Amino acid sequence: MEAVSLISVALSSIIALAAIGAGVWQQRQRLNHERETVDRESVRSTLAETAAILHRAEYAIDEVNAALMGHAATMFDPAHPERAESVTGLEMVGRELDRAIGLLRVQFGPDSSTTAALEEAGAALLKGFRAVRRIRFRSQPNPRIEDANDAQMEAVEQAREAFKAAVASFVERAHAAAGAHLLER
Repeated sequence: MEAVSLISVALSSIIALAAIGAGVWQQRQRLNHERETVDRESVRSTLAETAAILHRAEYAIDEVNAALMGHAATMFDPAHPERAESVTGLEMVGRELDRAIGLLRVQFGPDSSTTAALEEAGAALLKGFRAVRRIRFRSQPNPRIEDANDAQMEAVEQAREAFKAAVASFVERAHAAAGAHLLER
């Protein structure tokens, strides 16, 4: 009788330990799932904000390009400061993009293809901004300045195209990394 009672107590203890172990395992699984869900939401939020910044940046670089096409070097005429307002807008959105790049480096890692695509877009935008800043106002014809300005205007256009290509690459990679997985109908 004592043997049966001993076996019964031992089995009860084993079952209790197994239940405790299963409870701990389930709790860890639940916490891991909650962490993964929060991380995914954070990444998607960052990507959505980054997409909005890229959209504003595309408008900004298009505005700068249009101003250059319309005013060329007279865009920087001190008598018409409003002509250069688009450059200020480009600078501001460039700073926003720098912040987004930093966030993505932390969330995806510096070696991520998504981060690399965004860095390419940032580099192209910066190249365009720097080219615009090199354009010089001339009040009198000066072939040397005009040639240099023409080269910078071409650099802005090339940077604009490189930016748009990098944005397309970023969107594709961001969707693959964290986009919604919906069935197409």
